[in-house]
Amino acid sequence: MPDDQPQPEGETPQEQPPSDTEGLRSALDKERSARKEAEKTAKRAAELEAQLKQYEDQGKSELEKAQSGLKDVTAERDALKVDTLRLRTALAKSLPLELADRLRGDSAEEMAADADRLLALVAPSQPRPQSWDAGAREPAPEGGDMNRSIRQALGRA
Repeated sequence: MPDDQPQPEGETPQEQPPSDTEGLRSALDKERSARKEAEKTAKRAAELEAQLKQYEDQGKSELEKAQSGLKDVTAERDALKVDTLRLRTALAKSLPLELADRLRGDSAEEMAADADRLLALVAPSQPRPQSWDAGAREPAPEGGDMNRSIRQALGRA
């Protein structure tokens, strides 16, 4: 809305984007300073989080620290075991590796059964024809002479 026209009551003037280069430059500077402030805040939050962890660890005994580390390592090991089992099952069942992460189960047998169900869903329902003409022509009769077959088809036998 132009500035020379009166505003209706209850409406506030909408901020128009700056049209000159100075206005654009000042908007860009404001955006850059806001980004720098956000980066400083994020850095400070990370520092405070590290301090909190340090304070929590100070209250723990060496045994508690070792037990906490053991829990973390054990959880990571279990996750790797499950991933390895999924990949081995997928390879054994000739399942595409892209589908290996979809396998479910806690044991090798459960994952193998799940792989069979998944293969049944992604396998083609009918085999494709092996000929180059996509099955448009019928194959020649087996066990016969081709010349005789042609003569019989033409009625010159």
